[in-house]
Amino acid sequence: MIDHLIEIVFKNISRKKIGALLKDLSSNGQKIASYHFTCEPVAINWSLEKSIEKAFSGTKKFGLFINLNELVRDGINFPNCGIAVYKYENTINLEINIQLSDLKDFKFENLTKSLIQLAKSIATNYHINDYYCGLEPAQDTKTRLFTNEEIGPFFLIT
Repeated sequence: MIDHLIEIVFKNISRKKIGALLKDLSSNGQKIASYHFTCEPVAINWSLEKSIEKAFSGTKKFGLFINLNELVRDGINFPNCGIAVYKYENTINLEINIQLSDLKDFKFENLTKSLIQLAKSIATNYHINDYYCGLEPAQDTKTRLFTNEEIGPFFLIT
């Protein structure tokens, strides 16, 4: 059986907001199982926004990959999430990755509503205007569950 990956993608995150966002998503670092930089590793105190932001101030391009034991937000629990953060010059993009098999307790319709609720909450709180979600690759509009608050084509066929 093929296990699909759900991606929630947030584009053009402010460097001033990335510290607060990662602190929030990782529950002050308490939910982090591991993390890895594609550049020289930086020591981060995950409970301090300034410490997280500092990691994004030096190197122009890098990736940061975070494995979470779980992501808990707005009363919704997503187990075994991955977060990928990509910095290109002055642009920061973030993906939340969830294995569909880890969500077997969700009905698909309820899952999509929960994903929309999660993404909208994050986008609102961190002033992110461009976000979408779908089965990997979510950048392919045919596999989109939603783009911002608009239902995508994949949602309509499920």
